[in-house]
Amino acid sequence: MMRYFVTMGLLLTLAPGLAQAEGDRRVVSCQASKICDESGSCKPSNRLVTLGLTPIKRGPNGEGAHWIDYDGQKYKADNVTGRGPIVWSTDGADVQTLLYAGENETIWHRLTPAPQAHSSLEFFNCKDAS
Repeated sequence: MMRYFVTMGLLLTLAPGLAQAEGDRRVVSCQASKICDESGSCKPSNRLVTLGLTPIKRGPNGEGAHWIDYDGQKYKADNVTGRGPIVWSTDGADVQTLLYAGENETIWHRLTPAPQAHSSLEFFNCKDAS
């Protein structure tokens, strides 16, 4: 269980003892196992992504504004409770959400609204990238 807080705490700032100071960037490396569409159809995925999370303004439990960066891009995100979910948009219309799902598991939900609504869930196993 402690490994869970160490690994996911780096990304989601889950444990107050691992709380990041504002400006303190944390990085995890994530390997996808599968991706599912809105109809529930899934296929294997071997996507690798390195996620960085930098607090901008945090509350006492880790909630608050953060920068999330991956694939050479940086977006303003909200860590809703300090234990996730982390929510952001890449273009002002879509909704991206990271949810912790287990000891090292993270689910990345992507929603593109109408007129061509599309949703996907991608399942990742993440580790400290340092």
